[in-house]
Amino acid sequence: MTLNLLRFYFALIGSLGLALASCLVFVLPYVYPLINWTLVTIGLIAIGAAGYPNAWRRPSYWVMVPLIVGLLIMPALTVTAGFGEFDLLAAVHHLSFGMVGADYGIIIRALRPLVSVLLVYVVCVYWLSNLLQMSFKGYYFAALLIAMINPLSINAMNMVMTPRVENDLAVRVHDPGVEMNGVAPDVLLIYLEGLDREFLDRSRFGDSYDGIAELAPQGLTFTQIKQVEGTGWSLAGIVASHCGLPLLPNGLRNMYRWGDQEAFLGDHRCLSDVMSEVGYQTAYIMGGVIEFGGIDLFIKSHGYDTAIGRDQLAERYSEERLELGAAVRRYDDALTLDTAKDIYQEMAPIDDPLLLTILTYGPHGKSGTVASNCSQTGRAYETEDLTETVRCTIQNVRSFLSWWESVRRDRPALVLLVSDHLNHLWLYDSEEAQEGRSNTFFAMGYDLPHIPRGEVNDRLGSMMDVFPTILSMAGIISDGRGGLGVSLVDEGPTLLEQRGYYRINRELNRNYDLQQVIWGSD
Repeated sequence: MTLNLLRFYFALIGSLGLALASCLVFVLPYVYPLINWTLVTIGLIAIGAAGYPNAWRRPSYWVMVPLIVGLLIMPALTVTAGFGEFDLLAAVHHLSFGMVGADYGIIIRALRPLVSVLLVYVVCVYWLSNLLQMSFKGYYFAALLIAMINPLSINAMNMVMTPRVENDLAVRVHDPGVEMNGVAPDVLLIYLEGLDREFLDRSRFGDSYDGIAELAPQGLTFTQIKQVEGTGWSLAGIVASHCGLPLLPNGLRNMYRWGDQEAFLGDHRCLSDVMSEVGYQTAYIMGGVIEFGGIDLFIKSHGYDTAIGRDQLAERYSEERLELGAAVRRYDDALTLDTAKDIYQEMAPIDDPLLLTILTYGPHGKSGTVASNCSQTGRAYETEDLTETVRCTIQNVRSFLSWWESVRRDRPALVLLVSDHLNHLWLYDSEEAQEGRSNTFFAMGYDLPHIPRGEVNDRLGSMMDVFPTILSMAGIISDGRGGLGVSLVDEGPTLLEQRGYYRINRELNRNYDLQQVIWGSD
């Protein structure tokens, strides 16, 4: 065998191997960090040298076909690499309601390596075309391959190919009955962004979750709050736990005109609506941009008197303080919770009961924010060490609750800690794995004897069941139902108890009748 023939086979097999490796990244973009790209670079140089001159003939314009297709599916690849999964429902929602205030740092960090993978793939296809004397049809095949084996196509195919299941969910949506029993308690509802019960695993996350686990003797712990279709991102989790409804897509009918929309799920009474009706004063506080993904529309449509996001926080503090708490496109939990203290003190002198809802931002996917008061430099920062972000978020929440206990009003109170959705950890992107995970849901009652201390509620529920459960614990509901949710502290089976996790996901899949009921005339 001649040297030229050996070089030819080396270039051929090497190009084919790198092309196939690139295809693996297209399917599972989060494998990129596992690849030694120094060796890949050396391999590229070696393959290019071995294939010279046959591999380096003038490229056909058809080489642009796989490149263009690759660029078109790059957004889906980037989301998967940054967040560990591609949720088509979430993508449609955010395209419809906007990405104002999104953390583009996650996107950029994921995008750079994927562009290099795409270029490696296209170069290898170009080499193979020259070495094998392929016509332009070879480029079509390469483009077809990457168009089929990417998270967007796979997710869409799975959704379409999953058989639709006949169901009665659309007619089961229930408007909660309201009956105030006793003195209305103050309600503190704290959403812990992406801080689910998976962080209890000390083998991976150490003692980072201990701050919540230590509260167990003081309240009621719910251990089986699952994430079903339409509840897997921030606003979806908030809507599910406020309204008892999944946030199934409304198509792209709101695209580019969400600012003109006056109602968001306007046909439904949600937690803040019901509480407003019985005399509550209400406030919602977060450190991010409140317009992100339609959060502001939901808040304005459902009974909140006060809404504070990044722009409103900026008006309350000095530039120096804001600079210390700035984290990407939001302010950190230290600043958010300090603002919650101020808002509570503004609401406390009023005799009416209050609902104070707070959204923290700590662990989010493979990275998270460490607040300024947890940092050695005194400045907030981003890190991929989730144990740091979890520990810091919980530390700040515990500090806030300690302060609140020292100043709280002389009236009953209900404190709730809820993760808005499961953390976007790519290690758990399969449906089977998600079935085994649960959201954080913990309740503490102050002068509320019906809220047990040190007990565990292991009933199988979803974020939709959180809504009527809160109303029941607050003594504001008479029938234990709301939306599609069923109170976990009352009698009556939940949907998951009746039909199981997989069945409910199938029933929610492409459920156009339920979509119509959810969105109504909005």
